[in-house]
Amino acid sequence: MKVQQKGGSAGALVASTLMLLVAAIVFFLSGVPGGNPPNPQTPPWGVAPPLPAPALLPLNLSTQLTGNAHVGEVMNLNIRSRPQVGVWTAVSTNSGPCMIGPWAVALSSDWNLLLAGHSTDSFGKLDVPVPVPPLPSLHNLEFVMQTLIYDPTTVEFAWTNPVLQRITTPPQSGRNVLLLRQTLANAEAPWSQLQADLFSQRLTLQGHSVVVADDFLPTTGLAAFDCILDCRFTTVPPESEKDTMQAFLQLHGGVFLLSGPYMNSTGGQLRRAWVRAFLAHRLGIAVTIGTGSNASNMTTEVVNQLAPVALLAMPNFVVNMTYEVTNEGGTFGSLAPFFNTGDAWINATTGNNQVYGAAFRPEHMPAIHAAANVVVLLNGHPEALASGVSNPNADLVLGNLPWALDH
Repeated sequence: MKVQQKGGSAGALVASTLMLLVAAIVFFLSGVPGGNPPNPQTPPWGVAPPLPAPALLPLNLSTQLTGNAHVGEVMNLNIRSRPQVGVWTAVSTNSGPCMIGPWAVALSSDWNLLLAGHSTDSFGKLDVPVPVPPLPSLHNLEFVMQTLIYDPTTVEFAWTNPVLQRITTPPQSGRNVLLLRQTLANAEAPWSQLQADLFSQRLTLQGHSVVVADDFLPTTGLAAFDCILDCRFTTVPPESEKDTMQAFLQLHGGVFLLSGPYMNSTGGQLRRAWVRAFLAHRLGIAVTIGTGSNASNMTTEVVNQLAPVALLAMPNFVVNMTYEVTNEGGTFGSLAPFFNTGDAWINATTGNNQVYGAAFRPEHMPAIHAAANVVVLLNGHPEALASGVSNPNADLVLGNLPWALDH
């Protein structure tokens, strides 16, 4: 929902609140190498640039990434462009678009410079911590950020993608979680709805704020969440959900994908293919998801001790803890070669040590500039998400997901 800025006191209040936020952040950033921002209304252009020289990276492919904005926490602003180019980041209320100079941008006309006098490093990166003041009045404030890039060598200008942010107050000691629950076409996984409900309850007890969406991924309002937990066992999502998940990864937070069973499950087989295509074609992850053969029914699985630390100990210490996989939804292959493409999370301890759970960091996703992590679990166990008699550690192992995705 856009904040209207004209013709009302409410709009003026939002704009003035945003200006206070900008002032507080600029004051903090004045200590970051690069200097203080200049007069916000004197942008760094004037003369029309000549035709650009050829470059390895088209400047208009420059990207701006952020984590989510929380009251009293630090939001990371990550710029990816050519090496040694100038960076100016503007912020405004969510009532755009508007024109700035010759460019149509997603910002509104009340824009102000948040960051100026900075440049990317020799690798084309600029990472700046942006503190959000601990002011309760900032809760639910929406704002838009967009960055102007200037290459002094070729005298080119280009704008990055815009990022819409909604400042939220973190729930207790947790995160804002969107959990996708399967309630339709669940004959091949009749436990799916109950498992999602139990998992949601467990996460809430841990201090997370959980919103449950049934069967389909929403296309709006995702800026309010730190991670998406796709807990659908055999649902085959529409292709459009790949676009939504990819955008969420680039702008807001991490994604968890569950899939299984595979054997005797048409939905599970199609879902494995969907997940495999998303990882390979959208994210560029060089990983293969093989078919399932129920080999997991004859092995014992554990949490790999070399998994990312958040999966191992935030908040639950689960190193080498047993976690039962049965009726697997596929396999990432044997443990030894897998370390070249991601981080093993759940693997068998016998045979060729098949990997059934894996984590992928932004550096594993060359096709996009990701802002957070992806975790995949190939498990069709009726107690895959919540502890039961045959999988007593599921609550502890899966309870680390929100922090691991947003870490």
